[in-house]
Amino acid sequence: MYAVADSYLSDLLTYTKHSFYAVASASLILEGGTGLDTLGSGGIGRTVQGIITSTDYLKESIVALFMTVLSAYMMTLMQMQLLDFIQVISLTVFLPAGIVLRSIFFTRKFGGALIGAAIAFYVSVPFLLMINKVMVDPFFTAETAVPQCMTDHECYSNICNATAGRCMPMSQEGGACANNFQCATGYCGTDGKCASCGVLDGTGNQNCCQGTRWDGTRCALAKMAGERCQDDKECASWFCDKSRNPSVCAATKVEGNCTDDKECFSRYCAGVAPSKTCADTIRTEMDQLQIQSIAASMSGSGVDAVTLQPFLLGGEPMYSATGGVDTRITQEPSSKSFITRMFDAFVGSVIAGIFLPAMNIIFISRAVRDMSEFLGNELDIASIWKVI
Repeated sequence: MYAVADSYLSDLLTYTKHSFYAVASASLILEGGTGLDTLGSGGIGRTVQGIITSTDYLKESIVALFMTVLSAYMMTLMQMQLLDFIQVISLTVFLPAGIVLRSIFFTRKFGGALIGAAIAFYVSVPFLLMINKVMVDPFFTAETAVPQCMTDHECYSNICNATAGRCMPMSQEGGACANNFQCATGYCGTDGKCASCGVLDGTGNQNCCQGTRWDGTRCALAKMAGERCQDDKECASWFCDKSRNPSVCAATKVEGNCTDDKECFSRYCAGVAPSKTCADTIRTEMDQLQIQSIAASMSGSGVDAVTLQPFLLGGEPMYSATGGVDTRITQEPSSKSFITRMFDAFVGSVIAGIFLPAMNIIFISRAVRDMSEFLGNELDIASIWKVI
């Protein structure tokens, strides 16, 4: 039971953390992209500041959603600590103390009460978390109920679990990889593991993170769209268009003709030459967060709007009548999906992270009272806390 309960809480913690970033990203998108630099490098504190300084009519709602998700996250952390605490204290403190006191005539009832409390805590806490898991799992896994992919190319991460029919998120540093696309850092080492990348102004790693390039001494700001280049990694978009003379950095394409996967924001150039086109791929939630993080970091560094546009709009940029990328960031298509994500995060966090834990406390309290009364004197959680 404890293994299942622990697994559930770990999944819930991941969900609430993703929900936090969903609300943060929604806030920034609804603001028109302002303040995106706070998401990548400033941590939670600066992201909170970006949310609180919203100027649109959704400001109060966004702040309320954020505080709800944050509360759910903190509640989940507390539950994880409580689960470990209950597992230890029930068997090493309450139960032994209850057995000893039960053997003494004057403390028999109190000893019995402690034994009952130990049994109630040890059984009811993980059991209720298992029930919670059964109740909320369909909500967490609704998107993955239908097979998503058959080949790696169908996934943004280039990783398809063919057996489960699911796209897997990009591997983190140290994870297994077969190509650069499979790594969140963008670098797959010769040992078949994802390597780290160097941050802006860093001097210790020549494999610079996206948005930066190695200038001979440090990771400096990468080249913008239209600047001359010789290698993809010189460009903020990680695409040096060598079909032009001279070669120049170019924004990745969301649609249109292509010759190589690296030309496409989706990382998939499908079809048969010379009619290959950029095709859609499936992005996991973790991949989407990585995209938003890269966009935030590049925005804060001053990367040009043309390069940033596919990242800011989640792969759905608008195009001008002349066929070129319209550098005005049109928010309407993204805003709808981000609003949906905000309220999905709110509903999931309220139910799984706040409402169910509150109900659990009521049931646990009742179980402790009933079991302690059955074996001795009635105890409640408050009196047990005083004993501790």
